[in-house]
Amino acid sequence: MGRYITLQPAYGRDYKSAKSASADYDANKDFVGDYECGFRYVNKEQIDALWPGAKIMFRYKRDTAIGAYKATPARQEIKP
Repeated sequence: MGRYITLQPAYGRDYKSAKSASADYDANKDFVGDYECGFRYVNKEQIDALWPGAKIMFRYKRDTAIGAYKATPARQEIKP
């Protein structure tokens, strides 16, 4: 069974959607981790290093909603 980590926005940030939280997670911004993270400030780089393959969930809308992380595909340059 995989590891699930629920993250909350840090430093007073809030999000209207899981998509906007995912964008900031991809930008390596800090979030407050759950008990799996010891309730510390963590970012994508740290989670990927400590718990590779973990399923990420975000709390948003003033902690009234929860959504899953969906990785944004990397842009690929088309070469002629």
